[in-house]
Amino acid sequence: MKKMILIGLIIFIVIWGWGILMLLDDQKELNVVSDKDTIEIEVAKDVGMNFFEDFISVAPPANNIEIENRILKTLSEKALEEIGSESLIRDLALFIGIQDVPDEGIEFVDIKMNDIGTVLLTVQLKYSSTPTTRIIHLVYENESWKVDNITTSPQPSFSKSGNLTKGNPGSLSETWILVYEEPGAPAMTKEVIFAPSSTCAIAGVEVECETIDLEVGSRVKITGFVQGDIVEIMNLEYLEE
Repeated sequence: MKKMILIGLIIFIVIWGWGILMLLDDQKELNVVSDKDTIEIEVAKDVGMNFFEDFISVAPPANNIEIENRILKTLSEKALEEIGSESLIRDLALFIGIQDVPDEGIEFVDIKMNDIGTVLLTVQLKYSSTPTTRIIHLVYENESWKVDNITTSPQPSFSKSGNLTKGNPGSLSETWILVYEEPGAPAMTKEVIFAPSSTCAIAGVEVECETIDLEVGSRVKITGFVQGDIVEIMNLEYLEE
């Protein structure tokens, strides 16, 4: 009897130790992913900041073919469609959305990576009159970070009311899906995700998003930003039936 108890105890210790080792390995893997993301964000930041500094350095009357070529190599394929090498400075000014080069340079404000891997770098253009901000969208293309778009403060590109359902129910990758209607299309769907900056409201009163008891069938109005096939929620309003 004692022998059986001892064997059982040994088996329990082995299984328990194996479980601890697996947990440590998972945590180590998570830390590696986090460290990798941090490094990539820093690399993307350097690309975005250097892009602006290069643009300022070649503004008229300056002229430097080497720097101009470097700017072109920094742009994504989509961005290059808007910019021609023969009218580079003019096209870049339109691309950035400015008329004059910031006379006091630029300053880093914020940076983050969204859920689809786009890095959003916010910089302040320092004019002696009135500073302004721009958001540089950087994408990973051809094994390097590229400037893909430049916007002012984000404007929501999606605003629909509908009902929530779950994607991949029962799995670890459950996601919220908004089912809504368009003229002639009664069952459109979009995956929706919360961001740290997301806000929520019930009957027009702002509440913490975590306090809303969302469930399949909940009727909501979602305003946010389309990122590929996903909508990043800027605001979710819970609509009472």
